[in-house]
Amino acid sequence: MARIRLYVDHPLSPSERVALSREQAHYLFGVMRLVVGDEVLLFNGQDGEWRASVFAATKKGGVLECAEQTKP
Repeated sequence: MARIRLYVDHPLSPSERVALSREQAHYLFGVMRLVVGDEVLLFNGQDGEWRASVFAATKKGGVLECAEQTKP
């Protein structure tokens, strides 16, 4: 499966939880069909790229939890 990369406007660090907007949740859970436990790559233009997993998923939102930095 292709790695999904998602831009977020949120600081990224280990164990950081990132709340998703309705649009981001629709894309990840409706279009890409991700479920709790699936992994994505997050970036914000400042903190590098981070591996994160789906912590919570609903139609109107969700939460991702950062695990480790993959690129500086």
